[in-house]
Amino acid sequence: MSRRLALSLALTVVACGSVFATERPSSMDGQASQTPQQGAPIKPAPQEGVSTQQTPQEGAPIKLAQDASERSASTDGQVPGTSAPQSAGAAAQPDYLPPWNPPPAGGVSFAVPPVDAIADLHGDIVDPQLTVFFAGNQFMVVHDLLAAFRRAYPQYTRIYAETLPPGILARQIETGSLVMGNLKIELKPDVFTAGKNEIEQRQQQGWIAESYDYARNPLAILVAKGNPKHIRGLADLGRADVRVSMPNPQWEGVAKQIEASYRKAGGEALDQRIMQDKVHDGSTFLTQIHHRQSPLRVLDGSSDAAPVWATEAYFQQAILHRPVETVAIPAAQNAVATYTAARMKGAPHAQAARDFLAFMRSPQAQAIYRKYAFQAPSMDGQVPRTLDALERPPSMDGQVPRTLDALERPPSMDGQVPRTLDALERPPSMDGQVPRTSQVEASTKPVSDAQERSPSMDGSAP
Repeated sequence: MSRRLALSLALTVVACGSVFATERPSSMDGQASQTPQQGAPIKPAPQEGVSTQQTPQEGAPIKLAQDASERSASTDGQVPGTSAPQSAGAAAQPDYLPPWNPPPAGGVSFAVPPVDAIADLHGDIVDPQLTVFFAGNQFMVVHDLLAAFRRAYPQYTRIYAETLPPGILARQIETGSLVMGNLKIELKPDVFTAGKNEIEQRQQQGWIAESYDYARNPLAILVAKGNPKHIRGLADLGRADVRVSMPNPQWEGVAKQIEASYRKAGGEALDQRIMQDKVHDGSTFLTQIHHRQSPLRVLDGSSDAAPVWATEAYFQQAILHRPVETVAIPAAQNAVATYTAARMKGAPHAQAARDFLAFMRSPQAQAIYRKYAFQAPSMDGQVPRTLDALERPPSMDGQVPRTLDALERPPSMDGQVPRTLDALERPPSMDGQVPRTSQVEASTKPVSDAQERSPSMDGSAP
């Protein structure tokens, strides 16, 4: 048996999917006994390294994907990588368990959620040419992003990525290994992506060689379709009849930002009610992997509402077409995360790390993040105030152009950028008026490099 096949079989361990054995609607019954208390320590690893191991709940149903082609094809909105809803006696409950990404092609595909399933380890773990640790809430981007990177840099064929909570990833880096079930992984990341504050902290500790802000993300509230509890905002999450799924602040940084939003919406009293009183009585559930558990809890009815990143709600509602809805949080109460990609000092594959960081700056990468509703990075940490700045990827040596001229036209006419929109976009008949129609909106769509660099006609813009 080849080393790669042997390792593929070894990866069928109790990992991220096993967390969701505690999420089955048949066993939760709203019991607080399943709720880790705020500040509770992470379960210690049975060996050196950080461990994510969980104990699967006895009696959970087993589902087996027969092969990769079966798992990759969705049916009636079914997620790639999961089995179809159960039939016969269990016909009423669809199966929403991860993984939610298409599986790699080739080889024996074996996943038995929630007993043996790995949702947050991606790609080739045997002798990778590039290793990337992504903040977990970017799991939906990884498949498309790495495929595009391979097309742009075909010399990298073996890429490994993780999408675990940033706190777990940081501890993995510190300890040198990750233990998932019976599997121990000792891979150092070449690139680490996380929230801007996390990366800045690690930079002060000497981890980081260079970094780059590449996306932003606001908060939203995920609720079941039809919004049966009539949740209108964060203040409603303090109601006694609303069960909340909330990231554990012990190791999920998003929890601190959500708590800051609670205080904006209802002061310390609201934060205390949701994060202390309701945790104590079991109506607030503290997750360990919120980007998996919170959507599942809303979908299976274990929770009524979950503060999540807006992209997570968008993915469930607009991409997977799940029976959920999104409640927007007003800007005055919201928090917007900035995501930063960092090349690690002493990266095992330094050139691959440089190439990946360069790719993250590209229009191709930005278009993929846009597809999943991530916002473009802001200028100097400020939220862009115009559609141009919001919708266009960074360019011009990493600087976001401040005018539509600079956005839409490459340097031309002896290196001079046209100074009027008329010269760029409109014939003389417009009388110098900036069009307000779909022409401006269309200009915000990603444009290929070939289109960007195409010569103009007789020095005039197309």
